[in-house]
Amino acid sequence: MNNQSEADRLYLLVGRCLTAWNQIEERVMHLIEYAHMRGDYDADEAVHGYWAVVSFEARLKWCSAIVNMRTATPEYQELNERWNALNNHLIKKARKRAEIAHGSVVELFGARPAFHPFYHRKIALFNRLDWDVRRSVSFHELHPPLDEKELSEREKGFRETEDRIKAFSSDWIARDKETNHPSQAF
Repeated sequence: MNNQSEADRLYLLVGRCLTAWNQIEERVMHLIEYAHMRGDYDADEAVHGYWAVVSFEARLKWCSAIVNMRTATPEYQELNERWNALNNHLIKKARKRAEIAHGSVVELFGARPAFHPFYHRKIALFNRLDWDVRRSVSFHELHPPLDEKELSEREKGFRETEDRIKAFSSDWIARDKETNHPSQAF
């Protein structure tokens, strides 16, 4: 067994989840960049614009609008359907990412370290409960933490989502080549 404390292992897993998520954001940016590549257009402008938008939800809406516009013709119907499914998947994954990004590793009342999604918001609400309610149920029971296995699964899910975006992007580029679309290839 390694010398890492339980808390340190949780911190490491949280960092791995967030790093995996960053790869998803980068892939979404590449889709926007590719969608904007036409003629004289400088795709670097799209990249700068993408990172200027703070909200992933807003970036994803931007990406989805462009991808849907570019795949709105019959020869792209299958890609359009894939994108819409992938977009819905990304919306769900973004919620899972928010739980990680806004969670905390905490040790409550001498308990083992645990990772709680949205900890500060949830503990504030828990502390507002009537004292008798708080004595009858623990914070952990009311708001179960994510364990190491669950955090590892989140990371794995984020990496699989990145792979789905990569595959979509590759297929989109291939379809553009087949149809002689004027976009430049990456």
